[in-house]
Order: sequence, then structure tokens, then C-alpha cells
Amino acid sequence: MRYESAWNELLSSVPKLDALNAQKLVNRAWSNIQHMRRWTFLKRETAIIAPDAISTGSVTVTQNSITVAADAAAAIAITAVGADITTRQFRVGLGPIYNISAFVSPNLTLDRVYGETTAAGSVYSIFRNYITAPADFLRWESVIDPIFAYSFSLDWTKEEIDRVDPQRGAVNFPFRLAAYRYIPATPTIAEQYKFEMWPVPILFRAYPALYQIRHQPFTTGLEQPPIIPDEMLMAKARYLSYEWAMSNSGRYPELKGINWLSLRGMADAEFQGHFKQVSRQDEEIFAQNLAGNYLFPAFAGIGYGANYWQSHAPVYMY
Repeated sequence: MRYESAWNELLSSVPKLDALNAQKLVNRAWSNIQHMRRWTFLKRETAIIAPDAISTGSVTVTQNSITVAADAAAAIAITAVGADITTRQFRVGLGPIYNISAFVSPNLTLDRVYGETTAAGSVYSIFRNYITAPADFLRWESVIDPIFAYSFSLDWTKEEIDRVDPQRGAVNFPFRLAAYRYIPATPTIAEQYKFEMWPVPILFRAYPALYQIRHQPFTTGLEQPPIIPDEMLMAKARYLSYEWAMSNSGRYPELKGINWLSLRGMADAEFQGHFKQVSRQDEEIFAQNLAGNYLFPAFAGIGYGANYWQSHAPVYMY
């Protein structure tokens, strides 16, 4: 059912309901449906890219300055990266990690002042261990290393990695993806969810990832996915419109004398019947909600790869 058909149909369900409120209620109904389970149509694939680290040449760092001066060799290597350089991180030796906010050869600009000792000719590294989730991101489902055949652990936070490896001295192929920070939207940038790969990656690898997207708005020209029947969407929309009618019955005589509460209960019963049936069908398409993942038992924090499971029977941990 197209968006415009849905809200126009809703207008006939409740007297005095105007087009603007009908559109809001249809959108709210669609949002509620999307939030009710991990639907198959809310899955997307992406790839998390860890580029080769850069350590060519040397740099000069100055305490309490955001500017890092690269020598000629370093400037050439950094310039080759292009605009992507602002998605990477910088540090000297095993010092603190800084985000790179700009590069105008031969100078890097850091996201905060350099707090360590001033030094010329320093060994440095530029890499990417902080990644930005896709714009429609809600949660990770899985991230894998297809070469070494293991799945990432996705249940850690930056604070936990801080306790295990505050210096970020572990440098290898990563096997954890931890929540790092949330950056709210501004007039110039969209909101961002950032995650940290650990150990710090220094060699190129593309990690295939499956994630769930956040709810999508209903707008002109769009239709709900085929698995969601029109009747289910409209039952939820009528349920919300009857609530609107109850709250506005004192304003409009046309709304008085009608048992909106009873109608609301009937609409909810109709919706729940559709929801049970459609949930079962959705589960048959993409089984995901019936059981936990024994590869990553809750709270155990232990992940096993394909090599392990080829030689071991499943072990359940609680």
C-alpha cells in the first residue's frame, strides 16, 4: 500500500481527522511495526575497511599544538591517501591516539592539542581503528574476518578495552568491535555512531558486516515491504487514530457517542493476529529470533572461529 493511499484511507475511519494528522499517524504506525522485531527487511550488508598503516618518514610534534609537521617522505605518503585521511588516526610510538581532522601538506591537524613532549624526527603511525557506522545504522549483527575465519566479538565497550589495554599496545588483526562514541548531528554533519576495532589494525583487510538499520520513514511514493500486509498496517494506524479520537471527543460533536475504546481494542486484536502470522513467516525467511547464538554466549565474552568448531562439539556456557 502506497503511503498516500494509507493516510487517505485512514481519513475515512475517524470523523474530523485531518490530512496532516492522518499522515503522522500512518508514519507512527509504520515506525511502531518496525520496532517490534528484527525484521528481515531491516538487514543490510557493508564492509569495514582497515587500510594499511602509514609510517613512512618522520614527523615533528609540538606539545600543546594541534599541528604535526611531516617531513618530505611522510608528506608524500600521507598525500597519497587523499581526503580519506580524515577518517584515520595518528600517534607517535605507542602514545595516545589522536583523530586527524585535516591535512594540508606538509601539516596534519589533530582533533585536540598534542599533550606529549615536543619531539622532532619522531616515528609515527597513521591507521584506522575508529570506524563510523553507516548512516542508517541501528546495531551490528555480525562482523567476520573471511581470511582467518573468525567472527568479531561485538559486546565490548571502549571502557572495557581501556582496562585491558589502556596503551593500545596490541597491534594485530582485530577481533573485537567496541562502542566508542556518539556524535550528535549539527547543521554541517549528520549524527554518527563510532566504533573501535581492537587490537589496532595495521594491515589492509575488508571485514564483511551485517547490520540492522533503524526504522525508515513512510513518505510519498513509498510502499511497505511485501511481507507486511495492508491490513496489518491499517489496523495499527486505526488503533492510533482511535486514540486521537478519544482525546479529541470533547472538541468535535461528531466524535461523541462512539465507543472509541472498544474500537481501539478491536483494531489491536486484528493487528496482533496479523503480527503473529507475519512474524512466523518472517522467521521462516530468516531464522534469527528463536534462539541465542551459541558462538557468543551472553556475558561470556568469548568468541570461537571456524577452525575451533571444526574440531569441537558446541559448548554451551551460561
